[in-house]
Amino acid sequence: MTIRLRLTMGILLMLACAFPYRAQEFLWRSEVKAPTVGSPVVGGDGNIYVACSDERVRAYDPRGNATWTFVLKSRVTGQMALQAGILYVPTGASAIEAVGTNGHRAWEYRVNHHIVGAPAVSSVGDIFFTTEDNFLFCITSGGKLRWKVALPGFVPQGPTIGPDGTVFVGCKDAVLAYDQNGGRIWKYTYLGNLSAPLAVGPTGFVLAVANDSRLYCLYPDG
Repeated sequence: MTIRLRLTMGILLMLACAFPYRAQEFLWRSEVKAPTVGSPVVGGDGNIYVACSDERVRAYDPRGNATWTFVLKSRVTGQMALQAGILYVPTGASAIEAVGTNGHRAWEYRVNHHIVGAPAVSSVGDIFFTTEDNFLFCITSGGKLRWKVALPGFVPQGPTIGPDGTVFVGCKDAVLAYDQNGGRIWKYTYLGNLSAPLAVGPTGFVLAVANDSRLYCLYPDG
């Protein structure tokens, strides 16, 4: 066997190990009866939840079998979040609807202006979201207001939570950081607005994509 043939066979063997046959296998397909809003959410048990434009949340088991459909009070307006068996869905009624992963309503919390982007949920179950009148809200896992703070400008995206619980919000020309009690920790000023939600790495670095055609990476201390 020549050296070239040995090398070729070795490369083919490595590719076969890196891309096993099952990785290319089609698993299942399930019908969703209306256009989806945002991305599907997957629970720790493998169940899948989809928010749809017909004011419904649909659930599927890990094999793609439909398990339940929940009718919301209004249309879905953004990406929903999942934490501890509860789905948090922003709706056109300027509300967060909390829906259990068992398909039953938990509660609804309404505000005076539309919710911007997706809610963010902390490890202790507090829900954070922003509104069109430039407020950051924190409500409890039971749907009660904990606090709200006024933001210093237009809010194009929802908040993001860091690994230590810090809440980050992008406003016009700035990224702001708040503690779990609503106290502002720091403010970083730049030119432009966010064109995508903030991202936070495992070590706390904050990434912001702005409409000034720049990507910003901020230290955890701003």
